[in-house]
Amino acid sequence: MKLAIEASNIVDGGGLNHLRELLDKPDLPSNEITQIIIWSSQKTLDSIPDSSEIIKKTNSWLNSGKLKRFVWQILWSNGEFRKNSIDLVFVPGGIYLGSYAIPVISMSQNMLLYEWREMARYGFSGGFFRLFFLFFLQSYTFRKSASVLFLTNYAKDTITRKLKLDPSKSAVIPHGINERFSVNHLRNKRSIKTGDCIHLLYVSFIGMYKHQWKVIEAVAYARDMGYDLKLTLVGKVVDKKAGLLLQSAISKFDPDNKFVIHKINVDYDMVHREYKDADIFIYASSCENMPMILMEAMRSSLPIISSNFGPMPEILADAGEYFDPTNAKDLAKKIDSIVKNQNRLCEMADMAYQKSLPFTWKNTQKLTFSYFKKVYKEF
Repeated sequence: MKLAIEASNIVDGGGLNHLRELLDKPDLPSNEITQIIIWSSQKTLDSIPDSSEIIKKTNSWLNSGKLKRFVWQILWSNGEFRKNSIDLVFVPGGIYLGSYAIPVISMSQNMLLYEWREMARYGFSGGFFRLFFLFFLQSYTFRKSASVLFLTNYAKDTITRKLKLDPSKSAVIPHGINERFSVNHLRNKRSIKTGDCIHLLYVSFIGMYKHQWKVIEAVAYARDMGYDLKLTLVGKVVDKKAGLLLQSAISKFDPDNKFVIHKINVDYDMVHREYKDADIFIYASSCENMPMILMEAMRSSLPIISSNFGPMPEILADAGEYFDPTNAKDLAKKIDSIVKNQNRLCEMADMAYQKSLPFTWKNTQKLTFSYFKKVYKEF
């Protein structure tokens, strides 16, 4: 089997990291794959490990903007696939507008397109209409695909129900966690005693469904209970409205800069260092397909207070405490509750680490290529 990977809209972030890990020394012969040909921009291809079994292809269209990349899909992709005798096409970016004469496996990595409540947070803005447009493109792709890969059962259940897809023509294969986040869960964690300064950490870009401003408000309430708390936020502002909400919260609840630290320029390759100095991790996202940052905190052996929205309870299960990310007082109560219980903090950290262990990139790679083989044989 010759496999094509149509990665024209994989540019950076989690999508690029997934692609890089997937193509890192894969066992192709055991899955009857003779060759992989990947089409993408030169920048993306440069991030992919070199291999004699992986051929990288690009052109001027793939190195242009989104519109030209869509044009390439529509007009030329199928011709390229046929010229290279492709048997199966994998679309990790989740949108493909070309021919489906060759079986296509697409992938869901963006949950925001399917949760109207979350889209509504953007109001009638350019961001809202962009998401609405992408929803129709991805809906078309999923309905035309031979199969769809999902990252969580939550995503599969939600999207197959909304689009009326056949659940049997799909699989759930979660992402893995980079090993640099691994911390021995038996490490001697510093006990939190009355009067100690407690370091809280929240890693995520500043966006409308990330609710950093609510976390700041919650920490202010918890400080009013007598706790010495410091909150470190790590992440760039990617949405103007969210950035304004963040600044407003800092001005209102921490005007003297006593407890909020915002780190903007922390590269992903270095972010694991931030976890080492934290006592408690807070995850306040209300919309995720696969909460990678939550999983990385789990592997870092941190006690976690997590949003109860989306797939977070599926991933963290009983290894953490949950709160409503839109309710600052709910989070403040959870901070108060677990800080009072040192045994629970240690138990949460240990359980979170243990539950993170099955999430490895080698397992993701093995399951993915095995599924490609299964779908190909069915056709």
